[in-house]
Order: sequence, then structure tokens, then C-alpha cells
Amino acid sequence: MKFASTILSLLFLVTLSTALPSPQARLRRDGDSTSPSPQTRTMHGSGGNRSGAGSGATATSAEASVTPAADSARSRSAKVNTHGRTRSATSEDASSTSQSESSSRSGAPDSTAHSGAPEATSTSVSSTSSGTPESSSTAGAPKPSSTSGSNSGSGAEADAVGAVYFTTNDPSGNNIIVSSISTNGNVTFTRAVSTGGHGEHGNDGASPGPDATFSNDLLVVHDGKRLLAAANTGDSTVSLFEIDENDPTKLTMRGAPVDSQGDYPSSLTFNSAGDKLCVMNAGARATILCYNVASEGLQPQSSTLRNIPGYNQTEADPVGPSGTASAIAFTEDESILVVAVKGHAPPNSTPGFLAAWPVESDGGLAQNPTTIMNTGGQGLSFSLTPVPGKNAFVAADFDSTVDVFDLSGDLKDASANPATTSTSIPGNFVLCWSTYSKTVDRYYLASPVSQLLVEVELDDKLKPSIIGTHPVLNGGANIDLVAATANGKDFIFNLVGSTLDIAVLSIDGPGQTSLIGATNFGNVPDVTITSNFVQGLAVYIKS
Repeated sequence: MKFASTILSLLFLVTLSTALPSPQARLRRDGDSTSPSPQTRTMHGSGGNRSGAGSGATATSAEASVTPAADSARSRSAKVNTHGRTRSATSEDASSTSQSESSSRSGAPDSTAHSGAPEATSTSVSSTSSGTPESSSTAGAPKPSSTSGSNSGSGAEADAVGAVYFTTNDPSGNNIIVSSISTNGNVTFTRAVSTGGHGEHGNDGASPGPDATFSNDLLVVHDGKRLLAAANTGDSTVSLFEIDENDPTKLTMRGAPVDSQGDYPSSLTFNSAGDKLCVMNAGARATILCYNVASEGLQPQSSTLRNIPGYNQTEADPVGPSGTASAIAFTEDESILVVAVKGHAPPNSTPGFLAAWPVESDGGLAQNPTTIMNTGGQGLSFSLTPVPGKNAFVAADFDSTVDVFDLSGDLKDASANPATTSTSIPGNFVLCWSTYSKTVDRYYLASPVSQLLVEVELDDKLKPSIIGTHPVLNGGANIDLVAATANGKDFIFNLVGSTLDIAVLSIDGPGQTSLIGATNFGNVPDVTITSNFVQGLAVYIKS
């Protein structure tokens, strides 16, 4: 019954999305100092106003390729067309996607526009710290005569304390969209930087939905080493960048993009030292692989190339979101490398699981992982957020559930561990992304259907409690999110894939989170950025 209600919620999102404008634009490539800037929207308390505020050639690794045990997928050809991309999935493949999944897709436009985005609107936004968002009233408003600065030397960036990044994940060329973060949390577009690769939307059997890659952590940052890594789903490569110490909006590529040695790399994780980066491939060649992080770039470690077990994708671009790999992460003590795999929704339900590889003394991985089954719900774990001080994870579950996995004991007993639980959330939320705030010791899970964040607390025994819900942007499907402390203030930066916004929320204390503003990226030229293709969000704060 609960999943049937979830289907109705997903159908509502489709209806809602078709009534919204589909903002698309082309963002400028790095080095162009004359492009206009995106709109900035500022919310003043509860019900505040919104005021208008290239693809590079794909390079391959110079390292020798390591062939996994099962290389069953076709080789991928580079995608060169945004919407005319080649899909080899059959109609049968597409029909295997459940009705609930098809209904969750926000409709994307059939063609990419290269002109300005729709004019700004004035919207009443509820900023209460709990409950569902109030209805919004939207009326046309003139475009702002001036917007926040877009150049690195602008006054808007004079007080910048860090940067926020997301990827366009576009088939015509993947770009990192870079913005500065001011002391009060304002986000100001700065530049677009090519990854040297291409993106691609996963095959959802419908109009492209906001969960473009069915995964978390397409883009990751290592604070201590000032490194940023991005996965290129369209040509199965990984790119590494160094973040400038004085200006974190400046990125310098290390080496060239390297082969992920699988299909559709969609999640990344650094180890704590920042000298190892691991990638999860979610297509037919479903593998994991780790790299040594060197000054000249990424160097693949053959002793870490492993197949993900029990995986049934048959095409390079996975059909999902059910049945796809979601995230890769190390346990806190780094003794285990974990991948979350979603199960299948009704009517052909199969449970999801974690695949956990012990890390060996030489840095390699065990040949075969331990499979940890989901203990309840549909097993649609979409994320892996580490629990500080524990070898445990919190996962946002597509089936309105919070999953907790405790790997602190013997791995073979993890499924039966009392702290490994699936807790249902009343209200039929579709939960897909998660983050953690150290300041308030809370987890925040994104629900793109409800356009909310769900706040969760864990007790000493890892039992989750639902503290409340917080509205993000009415009419926008909120996806990847990061909690960060900037200049002594705590914020959540939440990417909104359907409307091409970054929403900024202030964490004012436990149970107290409010929307303070949003910056729209659908109004500047020169690099293709398409609604519902963007994915991945990371933040770097200067020390």
C-alpha cells in the first residue's frame, strides 16, 4: 500500500514538472570574462520573495588497461548530441522500468535551447522548519536589470570563503559549473571548466528525470589535498583537478581523463589521506576500480578492479533507477570498501544489498565481496553517508525509508546486526540523496518528489528518528546536497536539477532549517547545460 501511494506522489511530480518552464542554456567556457551571470533569488524569512537576482576531446589513460573477469558490454562510442543520443536498450529494457520509476521523471525538453532562460518569477516560499511546503503563488516578474557578478574579480566574490561545484553531465561535453560562496552563503557563478569527457543520462524509459545517473557522488572533493574528481558517464572516464589554494573557483586538471575500466562511472570516493580515489561503474561492465592519486594524475591499481556481484544490467547506459548501483564509500576505518545496489520495485520485487570488499594490507581488495542484504522495505538504497565514529552508513531509500547499515562487526553478520535497520517514514517520500551536518549532528535526505529535505537523528544505538521536513524550492526537484560550515555559519547547498538552481538553506539549529536563497544557472551562454541532466554537487571551504 505504501509503495502504491509513492506511485501517486511520483505521478504528481510529472504533472507538476510539465507545468514548469524548462530552463536550458549554454554556459560560458573558462576564460570568457564577458558572459552574463545567472539569476540570484533571495528569500527573506518565511514566505519571502524571489527576486531576479565545449566539450573537450576525450583523452584516455596512458596506463595499461586492466580487463575485469567479466567484460560483457559493448564498447561505448562517444556521445556528441545532447538529445539525439544513441540508445541500444530495447523496448523490453525500457518496459522493465517500473511504473513508479517512470512516473518520477520530470519531463525534460525535446530540444536544447541556446538562448536565455525564461524570465524570473516572483514566488512565495514557505521557510518553516517542519511540515510540507505551503502552496506557492507565482506571478510573472520582469527580468532583473542587474544580477550578481560572474567574474572572478567581481565585488560579489570579494568575501568568498569557498566554492560549490556541479557537473552538466551532458553528452555534448561534460563541464564543471563553478560558483563562489560568500560569507552569508550566497552562490555566484564564476566559470565552467571542461572535464575533457562526456556525460550521459541513465536510461529511465521515459522523459529524462532529475535523478540523471541514479547515483550519489558523481563529483567529489578532498578538502585536505584540495582535489576534485569528476566522473564522465558518457565515455567512461574519470577526471582529476587541483583546487587553487587562494581562489577555489580555479581548477587545474592533473593529467588527462583516465579509463574507468567499466561502463557508466557514476560514483566516486577518496580515502581520508587523499592518495587513493575509487570509482563505481553502473553499466553492463559493473565494476569498481581504485587509482593512486599522483602529481601527474590518476594511476589505476589492478589489484582493486573487481566486478559487482548479482548485477543484471545489459547495456552500457544502465536502465533504472531500480536495479542500479547507487554509491561507493569507505568505512570510517577504511578497512572496507562498500557499494550500494538498489533492488527492484514491485511488481517484480527483489531486495537491494551492499557489496563490501575488505581492503587488504597491500591496498588491494579481496577478490569476492561480502553481500549484506537490506533488512526491510524495498531495498532501494540510493546513497551512502558515513556515520562519524562508526563503521556504519545512513542511506536514503527510494521507498520512503531511512536505511542504516552497521558494519562494525563481522561482515557476514552485518545483515543480522540489530543496528542494521530500515525505518519507514510516514508520508511516502521518495528519498534519493543524503548529507551530514557535524554541527547539529543531523542527517538530511533529499526528496525530489516532495521538494523537501527530511532531517534525521541517530541515537547511540544508530536508531533513526525523523525530526522534521524542510521545504526547498516549490516546483523544483531537489537532488544532490552538501552540508558545510562557512565563516562559522552552517548551510546546506542543494542542487535542483529540474530548474537548474542551487538552493541554499541555513541550518539555525536542530530542527531549524530555512531556505535563504537560490541561484539559477539557466541564463548564461556557451556551454550546454540541460534540465534534468545535471548531477553531482561538492563544496570546498577555504581553511
